[in-house]
Amino acid sequence: MIYMFRKEMKKWHTVLWFVFAAMALGSGFGLFYKRRGPEEAIVGRVDGQGITFKAYKKTLKNIIAPYVQLYGMSEDKVMSLLSQMGNIDEMAFNMCVEEKLVDRVQKSFDIKIDNDTFNGRLVEMMPPTIIGQDGKVNMEMYQQYMKMLSTTPADFEKHKEGEFKRELAMRFIANSSYISAKEVQAEIAKQNSKKSFEILAIPQKYFLNDAKKSAPDDKELESFFNKDKEKYRVADKAKAKYWEIGVDEYEKKIELDEQSIKNFYDKNKAQLYRIAPKVKVRKILIKSGKVKDGFKLAQDVHQKVKQSPAQFAALAKQYSDDKLTAQSGGLVDFFSRGKYDPDFEKAAFKLKDLGEISDIITTKDGFEMVQLVERMKAVEKPFESVKNEIAATLKNKRAIATLQGELGTLMHDVRSENESIEKFAAEKGLAEKETGWISEKEAAGSDVVGQLAQKVLGSGRESNYGYLKTSGKYVIYKLLQKEKSYLPELKLVKNTVIEDYYNYQADLMAKKNIAKIKADILCGTATLKQGAGKIGILQTNTTGLIKNGDPVAGLEKDLPLLKKMFVLDDKSQVLQDNNGGTYYLVQLIEEQAGAVKDTQNLHSIINKEKYNASRKQVSAFIASLQRNAKIDMDKKVLSGHKNNYTKED
Repeated sequence: MIYMFRKEMKKWHTVLWFVFAAMALGSGFGLFYKRRGPEEAIVGRVDGQGITFKAYKKTLKNIIAPYVQLYGMSEDKVMSLLSQMGNIDEMAFNMCVEEKLVDRVQKSFDIKIDNDTFNGRLVEMMPPTIIGQDGKVNMEMYQQYMKMLSTTPADFEKHKEGEFKRELAMRFIANSSYISAKEVQAEIAKQNSKKSFEILAIPQKYFLNDAKKSAPDDKELESFFNKDKEKYRVADKAKAKYWEIGVDEYEKKIELDEQSIKNFYDKNKAQLYRIAPKVKVRKILIKSGKVKDGFKLAQDVHQKVKQSPAQFAALAKQYSDDKLTAQSGGLVDFFSRGKYDPDFEKAAFKLKDLGEISDIITTKDGFEMVQLVERMKAVEKPFESVKNEIAATLKNKRAIATLQGELGTLMHDVRSENESIEKFAAEKGLAEKETGWISEKEAAGSDVVGQLAQKVLGSGRESNYGYLKTSGKYVIYKLLQKEKSYLPELKLVKNTVIEDYYNYQADLMAKKNIAKIKADILCGTATLKQGAGKIGILQTNTTGLIKNGDPVAGLEKDLPLLKKMFVLDDKSQVLQDNNGGTYYLVQLIEEQAGAVKDTQNLHSIINKEKYNASRKQVSAFIASLQRNAKIDMDKKVLSGHKNNYTKED
């Protein structure tokens, strides 16, 4: 393995058992009976195998992390929003269950990953700064990377080994799917078919005038209001004043000597100021769909270039399907990792000697072979070229440290002296600003006001004063006024409730009429057009024969209905959809079968069907594992530890 500590551990394996045994005996077996901490609490079991809160917490963090990074919201806020869309606790728990079940499968397969393969996979996923010019891991940088991840190389590699094995197990399952020629032909015919539809659009407001003919009495209106009181709740709102202070003002006061800049460069040049290695190669691409057996042709060409490496350029001009490089003998100019297909890059950087030729590699484009033309070693940028950049970095860091120190002192002082913030702002010449009333609606934003709303209205963690960091600036804030959420009396929102009541009645009328139209079509007593006429809508939209994806006159091209309606294959069926307050009904009028022969997209269709089948295979397999497993979720333990989920492991 990459981490050499493992080899040393093997030598000490026997000795360590005696050490552990002595420690346990010396402490009255305390080592083995030590009380579990909160992280080791069992939140559920899969066939008796425990799922720890630590494992659950990591999974939960993996779910919310992309949203935190994308929207810049706090973890609490993301949790709150995701909980409104579904049970986030059960989602995280089910993912832990799935991992346990797949682990059991990979163990039954007895999957083993050899050191070269494992090391290669690790190298692929490492940041470029960790890879040396020889393509191997820089151990010093690797250990620093582990510290950044708050783990050890041994634990990291063990975790990755399990992850790779689970991935392989799922590949076995996915690749066991089968697509028959009949299914492919059916999909081709479906994609080439044309259909004609009748479309009826019924705006909910179409029935609003009829709904308003019958006004509700006080008792009826009160009953309607009581069914959904929360809809009329007035949200928490607050006012705050704030001051913005820029880091750049502190940077101007910092002076640096050249030796400090040079020391930083010497310490970090291998990591921060390294130009990654590059290679120049020639390539030959044989597209898999060009001939009946693309791999056989690739083998023949590969044998020719291995026998005559000097003829690689000529053979590239003759055989390569890469139009961009074929004319220049397959030449691909200098590039570093991350620009091309990962398998292509891996093969290119693995070549050591000029003129050396790779094995045949399979990429997303087809079958490829690569010849090394020239290699450019990794180098470090000269000090003079990065001196100003380093100076700016150091000034910024020191400015932030100074500013944060002053703000920390200020937050301490304001506890005992309420006007400390105002005095600080006056000394610094900061302009005072005010938010006006802000609520949860503003808290969804990522601007200054949005972040302030999160701070002063945050669930259970609101504060009357504090500071936050925004782009290039810090914002100091102080709460001015706050009004708690409350449910208003009916008389205060009566007009709104009456309007909602009429819309509700109009919606009921729309659904009743839609149900009658659908029933008539199903019984064959009326068409969609006739049903529309019965409710007073004289015009429907007839598409004519169209393919899936064709525009329909009178309808927006992005309307979800236009893709959904192609599932109809029977004239007695009716598709119902609702979009933007308008109900849509669709009936199939005519279908023209598509040609199975001479399709231009044969290979893409086959690949798409294989992909869909493999996904279904994996989903069905996971579902079968879950059906046959005994799964217990301890909600009491989970809820007791849930408030600790944001703490670091």
